[in-house]
Amino acid sequence: MVSWTVCVSPAIFFHTMAKPSQIGGETVWLINDASSSSPSNASNAPAVRDEMERNPAVAFSLSLLVWGGGQFYNRQWQLGIFYLLAMVNFYLVPTVIMHYWSTIESGLATLDVTASELLAALGIFFLTGLMVWVMNAVQAYYGAGLYEGVMYEGVRLPFLPAVCSLIIPGWGQFLNGQTKKGVCFLIAAMGGLYAVAVALVIPFLWPTLSNEVDRRFAEGALFVAWMLVPPVLLVWIGSVYDAVKVCVDPLKKQPIRERFDAAINRMRMKGWGGVWSQLQLTLMLSLYLVFCLAVSRYYFPQGYYVSLIHDLRTQASNQQMVVIPQRLDQLSRMIFPADPNR
Repeated sequence: MVSWTVCVSPAIFFHTMAKPSQIGGETVWLINDASSSSPSNASNAPAVRDEMERNPAVAFSLSLLVWGGGQFYNRQWQLGIFYLLAMVNFYLVPTVIMHYWSTIESGLATLDVTASELLAALGIFFLTGLMVWVMNAVQAYYGAGLYEGVMYEGVRLPFLPAVCSLIIPGWGQFLNGQTKKGVCFLIAAMGGLYAVAVALVIPFLWPTLSNEVDRRFAEGALFVAWMLVPPVLLVWIGSVYDAVKVCVDPLKKQPIRERFDAAINRMRMKGWGGVWSQLQLTLMLSLYLVFCLAVSRYYFPQGYYVSLIHDLRTQASNQQMVVIPQRLDQLSRMIFPADPNR
């Protein structure tokens, strides 16, 4: 049985993997490559290679800056056109409403639609547009050829993610291949953009609001926007800090379980010295962050914020606002109980 198998195996091999050919009048056996001779593999290989050549970081960045840009980069033409049209509507509709506010408000008044309801609808439209903006960028990232179970290792330029996170929170995390962190920071970016939009729109429309209900609604929205600014700034700083930390130490891109196992193995091999070498970078960045906070406290002491709240309260009162001065007074009493300007 063994001798029959040994004899038959070479025959099967030469029948499937080799074929005779006449070269110079002599018979020569040519070895065939099964992977290259298969029609299905030959047709699928270029498609897979072309798909994996697309960079998820490039696709995400393009869609983050121009909606649909990453989809066009991924050759997803229909999605690209859809998101591009969504971006046009996102900027066009609020611009038209702001420009023709008086005409639209008077026309909707005949339908018993108040200015506060129009502002609420505009706010919902803007917030929905921001959600579509985030979805468009995330879809471009995963549409660049990433398969389930495959993790993108991130860009190789050291401080590019930190610079991108300084521009838009969460951008650097996606460049580092950390999508979950990136989505969390992008949600904070949405809150910041929403607060900026409200802080610009309400003062512009305030002189046109004559109804007391509409004015109170606008004041409440403006106060909420002001309250969103400090936490968004803190999250923004955290996004930059996290991007820098991960850029310098690529091991932090791995899941927590793998990082924990790597730390244990490093401690077994090098002792506590190996762990300390990794903690030095985190300690240095933490000390730098504390230094920045100390400098900001020196240049912006408590009296600066007291006077800032007092000036905002005065300006709001001069604009005949009622809700915001009350809320600012309550905030000043809560944060600075010994406020001399109160």
